[in-house]
Amino acid sequence: MIKDSIQTLLARSFIILGKLVYSIFINRTLGPTLKGVFELIQLAPDTLTRFGNFGFDQANTYFSGKKPGSIPSLISNAWLMTAVLSLPAIALGAGYMLLPANQKIFAHVPQWAGFLALIIIPVSILDMLLEGILYGENRIWVRNAHAILRILSALIFMGVFVVGLGWAVRGAVYGYVLITITLFAFTFTVLRRFHRSARMTWNAPLAKESWTFGRFTWGANFASYLFYNADRWLINALAAGSPDQVLQQVGLYSTAVNVIVNVWIIPDSIQTALLPKITQKGESERRKLVPPSLRAVTFLVFLAMILLALIAKPALAFLYNKPGAPWDFSEAYVPLMLLMPGIFTLSLAKVFTADFFSRGKPQYAMWVSITSLVLNVALNLILIPSSWTIGHLPIGGMNGAAIASSISYTFSFLMFLYFYIRESGERSRDIFLPKRSDFELISSFIRAAWLRAGSPNNVDKGVGS
Repeated sequence: MIKDSIQTLLARSFIILGKLVYSIFINRTLGPTLKGVFELIQLAPDTLTRFGNFGFDQANTYFSGKKPGSIPSLISNAWLMTAVLSLPAIALGAGYMLLPANQKIFAHVPQWAGFLALIIIPVSILDMLLEGILYGENRIWVRNAHAILRILSALIFMGVFVVGLGWAVRGAVYGYVLITITLFAFTFTVLRRFHRSARMTWNAPLAKESWTFGRFTWGANFASYLFYNADRWLINALAAGSPDQVLQQVGLYSTAVNVIVNVWIIPDSIQTALLPKITQKGESERRKLVPPSLRAVTFLVFLAMILLALIAKPALAFLYNKPGAPWDFSEAYVPLMLLMPGIFTLSLAKVFTADFFSRGKPQYAMWVSITSLVLNVALNLILIPSSWTIGHLPIGGMNGAAIASSISYTFSFLMFLYFYIRESGERSRDIFLPKRSDFELISSFIRAAWLRAGSPNNVDKGVGS
C-alpha cells in the first residue's frame, strides 16, 4: 500500500511539474480570454466521453479484479460498446457547439476547430474502458504511466502548435486531438502485451452485469464531473460583462481551479493505491487501511493548503504574466482562496468513494454527487449573475462560482461522512483525530518517497505489492 502510494505520488509529482511548465507557456501565450475559449471547447469532448462510457470503465475495473476469467469478454465488449455509445455522444457535442451561449467562442477560433475536437470521443471512450481493465488487474504502474504520458504529450504537442507555430486556440485543439490518440496507442499496446487478441464476440450477460454495477458508478462519476466543471459553463452563460470579459473570467477561474486541485495529488495517490487492495481483500483490509488513510490526508492536505495560500498570489503573477500583456493572472487568487475550504473537504471525500466502491456500493457516491450537483448549480444560478458585495469583495461572476463550489463540496463531504460512518461502524473521532501511528506512517511514507526519488536503483518498474 505504501509502496504503491509512493509510486503514484512520485508520478503525480512529476505530472504537477509538467503541468506547471505546460500552464506557463499556454497561459503566457493565450492569456485568460483565449484560455477561456479553449477550456469551453475542450469541455465538450471531455464531458461527453464521461457521459458516453456509461460506467463500463469502472465496471471493467471491478470485474477484472473480482473475476479475472472475464477479461477477454470485457475487452471484446469494450470495442463493440464503443462503436455504439460514441455516436449519440458526438451528436450531443455537435448540438453543444451550436448553442447561442457558445457563439462568442467562435469570434476567436473557426467553428470547424470546435467540431474537430469531437472526433476523439470514441477514442477517449475506448481508452477509458481498456485502461480500466488494466487498472483492475492491479497494474497501478499503467495508470501512472498513462498520466505521465498525458503531460509529456501535452508539452510536446502544445509546445509545437501553440508556442512554436503560434496557432493559438486552433493549435491547442490539434494538440488535444493528438494527445488523446497517443494515450490510446499506449493503452492498446500495453493491453496487447498482457492479453492476446480474442475474437470480437458480444457477451450479453456480462454486459448486463457490467451495466447493473456500472450504472451507479457512472451516475456518480458523471455527476461528479459536472459537479467540478459545470461552473465554467455557467460563468460563460451568466456572468455580466462583454463577451471577452466573460471569456476572461472563464480563463481566470479555470486557472484558479487548475492550481488548487494540485493538492489532490495527496488523496489521489492514496486512493489509487488503496482501491485495488481493499476491493480484492475485503473488510479486514478496509478497516486496516481506510481510517489511517483519512487521517493522513487530513494532515497532509492541511499543510499543503497553508503553503498554497502563502505563495499562490505572487506565483500567479510571476509565472503567467508577461511584460506588456493586457492581462493579470493574479486576479485568479481571490477565487482560488474562495475554493480552498471546499477543496480541502473534498480531499477527504475521495477516500470515502474508494471505500464505497470496494464494498460494491457505488450508489452512495452517485446519490451524493447528484445531490451536490443540484446544490452547486442552484447556488451558481444565484451567485454568478449577482451584483452583491461583501465589503470590497464582489460575489458575482467567477467569485460566485468559487463560493458555490466550496459550499457544495463541503456538503458532499458531510454526506459521504454520514454514509461512511453508517457502513463502517467507525467513530468520527477515530477518523480524523491523529494518532501516533499516523505520524509514523507519514514519516515512513516521506522517507521512502525521498529514498525512491533519490535513488534510481530503488524504482520498481513492475506492479506494486
